[in-house]
Amino acid sequence: ITNFCNPITIGIISIILMFTLKNKKKLIFALFLNLGITALLNLSLKYIFARSRPDIAFQLVQETGYSFPSGHAMFSLTFYGFIIYTIIKSNFKKSTKAISSILLSLLVLLICFSRIYLGVHYFSDVLGGILISIVYLTIFLFIFERNSFKYNDPNTEYKRHSFLGGFKYAFNGILSCLKDENNLLIEIGRAHV
Repeated sequence: ITNFCNPITIGIISIILMFTLKNKKKLIFALFLNLGITALLNLSLKYIFARSRPDIAFQLVQETGYSFPSGHAMFSLTFYGFIIYTIIKSNFKKSTKAISSILLSLLVLLICFSRIYLGVHYFSDVLGGILISIVYLTIFLFIFERNSFKYNDPNTEYKRHSFLGGFKYAFNGILSCLKDENNLLIEIGRAHV
């Protein structure tokens, strides 16, 4: 189970996704950006906390490097979590979305548990990795969704524009309110009295 989160497995899955989603370049870019940021975040936190691993006598496999936060916990949650997000946003049937999301969530939990079982992490390392990843992935997906879906939807009239072009929309909104909203004019009149 723990090998579902090693670099080779994640690389193979990423390459398969590249060929499967070849028409969705932004999604592929976001997937690799997500992995890169997770790696930087994990390594930075490991060197900041510099917590040693459990005693080697308790380890079923040998691991090197610092212990907190668990890299497997962080990568499994951010990588498979991003795939869950992609599945939920897809056009699959609801039952397919639900089953896939549940199975991938169970895989993440099993990967996290395997790190404790193998004796290479303390429980707090895994829990810390999970909590850090939840916060990070939430922020990442919020930024990704805001930038990719809002502006690229061909049905919306709000296209990507320059900074000064934004003032045009603001000015049109003010004019529209003054023209169409009688209560706004009454409130402006009350404020000056």
